[in-house]
Amino acid sequence: MTKFCKNCGTELYPYAEFCGSCGAPTQTPSISTIASSEYITQESDEQGLVLLIKSSITKGMDFLRSFLKNPK
Repeated sequence: MTKFCKNCGTELYPYAEFCGSCGAPTQTPSISTIASSEYITQESDEQGLVLLIKSSITKGMDFLRSFLKNPK
């Protein structure tokens, strides 16, 4: 996604903190903001994976129980 300086309209580099043309500060997220958002995403991905594993185990156990009750 291309960003432009809000002061002069010059195209900005992705992680520029200041405009190379007019020197105005950009409003890019700080490294700590980026890192914390990546942590939140990673944490929610891990929770989703745990739920998927639990669900798979539960379905497998249900299948095994029904098979043991009525083997064919």
